[in-house]
Amino acid sequence: MPYTRFVTDRVARPFLYAEDVPRLQDFTAECIRAVGFRSYMHPGDVAHRIAGGLKNEVRGETVRVWEDELGIAAWVLVSPNHQGFDLQVRPDLRSTVVGGVEREALTWAEARTVELLTERGSAATEMIADAFEDDEVRIALLEDTGWQRGTEPYVITLRSLDVIPEEAAVGYTVRAVKGPEEADAVGELHAASFGSSWLPGQYARYMSAPGYAPERELVATSAAGDLCGFTVTWHDHVNGIGLFEPVGVHPDHRRKGLGRLLLAEGMHRMRAAGLTHGMVAYEGSNPASGALYRGIGFAPTWTMWDYTKPIG
Repeated sequence: MPYTRFVTDRVARPFLYAEDVPRLQDFTAECIRAVGFRSYMHPGDVAHRIAGGLKNEVRGETVRVWEDELGIAAWVLVSPNHQGFDLQVRPDLRSTVVGGVEREALTWAEARTVELLTERGSAATEMIADAFEDDEVRIALLEDTGWQRGTEPYVITLRSLDVIPEEAAVGYTVRAVKGPEEADAVGELHAASFGSSWLPGQYARYMSAPGYAPERELVATSAAGDLCGFTVTWHDHVNGIGLFEPVGVHPDHRRKGLGRLLLAEGMHRMRAAGLTHGMVAYEGSNPASGALYRGIGFAPTWTMWDYTKPIG
């Protein structure tokens, strides 16, 4: 349904996990359809960031939803671990106007971020938000409320799935995750790949979360059966876009072509599912990831920039 009119009568409410994840995924897909491929989130990001990024949080305290008579108007996900938040607004409501939902949601996100960081005794001195480099509305709103552009770009890449390279890595194969019986092993692989932490049982909960499907998580295995690399793929059938988020390789198995192997297999599976494009993003401070994605045909398409604001 195209969005065509401005609605000012709205309410803000707490997040309801099981009910809201699919609704927010549908909302995000409709936002993408309304403005083209560019979006602050892919429907897969919705599930991934809520289930994984907030795995140690009370989600009802960090996610907020605004609704009007047309449905979801905006939503915010506050991530204390990243000192910031994600903010998605329905395209017909994009505005810097005082009283508008974008300004209201930004104000709530700022206050909640500061509150949570303060409660936890964080040493953080600033908050982080982001804006596409040509998003005049978001940039104007951030600058009007005291934010300044930082130095960290975030690059979103895109490629067609018409022609997909065949990749091989000697001694390795790719398959889908078997299911919950592999949850702890996959969680350990994620943690080793990114230097993060998944406690026993946490990845099993992630695998049972709304939006996740084990057949869409791929693992590269050695001849001995060890899990050596992985990627989670997410499908947006409204817009035909498949997302890789995240992509990781165990430190002991890097520089052996596993990243390319996983991406190629993921793209083949996306195309078989009826998708037309693949998408993956990387931080500008990680040139190795950029080289990997460009090397297999992903073209840098959009750039977002960090914006920062002092806390206190």
